[in-house]
This record gives sequence, structure tokens and C-alpha cells, in this order.
Amino acid sequence: MSERTLSDRAAFYLNHRQRIEEWAALKPEVEKEAHRFYCTLVEPLEDACSGLPDSPLLFTYLAQTEPPKIFLVDRSWSGAKDGDHPKLGIGLEWSQHSPTFTNAYMGIWVNRYGPHLALAERICPLIADDARKTLSVGGKSPVWPQYTVRPTGSWWPVHRF
Repeated sequence: MSERTLSDRAAFYLNHRQRIEEWAALKPEVEKEAHRFYCTLVEPLEDACSGLPDSPLLFTYLAQTEPPKIFLVDRSWSGAKDGDHPKLGIGLEWSQHSPTFTNAYMGIWVNRYGPHLALAERICPLIADDARKTLSVGGKSPVWPQYTVRPTGSWWPVHRF
């Protein structure tokens, strides 16, 4: 390529710049739609909770000051401390900064804040280890594709989609 020739990537961008910028401008709208969509899951989950044995609680935190979340919570896991966040939750959490349909997490959430930190430090490695053993087949993990957070002992040993 001579110095007066554009790379293929630069030429593609210049040829399609208007369309690329038009599509990129949709990002804020898509973020609002993704957040709205996840919030619509609350009502069907509340209905489902009422029919389950032992009637688990549905914990919702939909403010975007921290990651919004929707969890099924056993009554013994709920807590009056730490803003009523449960000790453990099984459910869905998504990015508060840039929600899309590709950056949500589902699985076991462990509260790592305030009075729950000691419990989290004990239980997270156990959950991650169990997930590794349960979900791998022949040394491979079919549940975690390439764009997934693998269980590492952190506070979200989960499937990311």
C-alpha cells in the first residue's frame, strides 16, 4: 500500500460513514430498551414465585445506581442489613452503565458487602468449584462459551450472555 492509498478498513468506514454513525447513534436508545426489557421480567417472576414451594421472595433492585438485579431469594437468605440486600440470590443482574442485551449475568449472586463479606469469602470458591465440576464434560465446559465469565471464586460465578 502506497502512502496515498487508504487501508481497506479506512476506505470501508469512509464509504459507509453516514450509515455507521446513524447506527452508532442508536446506542442510548438500545440501552434504555434493554433496561426496560429486563424490568418487564419482574411481574412474571412474581407470579411464578407465588406458585413455588416455600414461596421464595423476589428481590428487585432496579435503580441504576448499582447494577440492577432481579433475584429469587429463600426467606432465610433475606436480610435487613445492607439496604435489605439478601445474603444470596439466584437470578439476573445487568450493567448499570451501559445495559444491552449482551452484558447481563444470570446465576448465583453472593452479597460481598458489609456484614456478609465473611460468608461470601467462604461460599464463593465453593460455588465456583461446584459449578466447574458440574458443568464440565470431558474437561470442556459447554455452558460457558467464549464470551462468558467463568467461575473463578469471585462473587458472580455465573453464566454471562
